[in-house]
Amino acid sequence: MRLIFIRHGETQINVEGKMHIKGSSSELTKIGINQILSTIAFLNKNNVEKVYSSPTKRTYQSAKLISEKLNISLDVLDDLKERDWGNWETKTWNEISIVLDKMSLNERYEFIPPHGESWKQMEERLKVTLKKVTDGSEKCVCIVTHMGALRGLIPILKNQDKSVSLNFSFDNGSITIFDFKDNKYREIIINDTSHLNNSKH
Repeated sequence: MRLIFIRHGETQINVEGKMHIKGSSSELTKIGINQILSTIAFLNKNNVEKVYSSPTKRTYQSAKLISEKLNISLDVLDDLKERDWGNWETKTWNEISIVLDKMSLNERYEFIPPHGESWKQMEERLKVTLKKVTDGSEKCVCIVTHMGALRGLIPILKNQDKSVSLNFSFDNGSITIFDFKDNKYREIIINDTSHLNNSKH
């Protein structure tokens, strides 16, 4: 099975460099819509058979565009959602990084923001979700999710230490591909944005 991961399109919250609040109703900007539309030709060429989406509005809107353009089914999986930052949701990522960067890797992995979710807890639900997806009969699927979720997935997909997660960032509308065979994942491409050259308008 080929897994094509896409980070949702740009929102105004992304433009402002802020964190999305849980259940945010923020929609895609015009650029965000164009970013997702720019993935269609690539997804069609890969014969994507199904789209999976996080339930949040920005991911669902992105996934629905893909589903409608390719005329394929859309399945919402709650555990594809972004990490729950609890009371930290109103902070910018820079503000959060200042705190996290002072921690050891294990402390960071176990740390639970007030009323939120740890990296470890997010990783556990993402593993369950990957199992659900790869148990399917499709040969190629598209998974629309979030920056934090994608960073959480990287150590699982690459079968490497969790520290590798910190080396990656994911742009809005970017494409990341792993093939799954014989219970192993093989990296094809990570955070590819070559298709977005004409979407910045």
